[in-house]
Amino acid sequence: MRFLVDAQLPERLCQWLHEQGHEAFYVPTTLAGETPDADVAAYAAEHGLTLISKDEDFTQRHPPGGYQLIWLRLGNASNRALIDWLAPRFPAILEALASGEMMIEVR
Repeated sequence: MRFLVDAQLPERLCQWLHEQGHEAFYVPTTLAGETPDADVAAYAAEHGLTLISKDEDFTQRHPPGGYQLIWLRLGNASNRALIDWLAPRFPAILEALASGEMMIEVR
């Protein structure tokens, strides 16, 4: 799978996704500077990427249309805590993506 990790998440998440055998791109390094959410959503759609974000705007103002969204519902956490929280949920997330779900809310 190919992922686009939003700016409010750590770049370490991209590294972890690579370790899991996936492609991952980080918004701050892939897109220039402060990128508006609409542009992030358009980029994900144009390049066939699944966006991973904590930003609720992607569920309301820029809902998945041409892209899939993984909406993480976790408060502030260290890199290690984020990955420890996400890792056991990741197989179910991949299944949901493969079955065509456009938005996966992860609690």
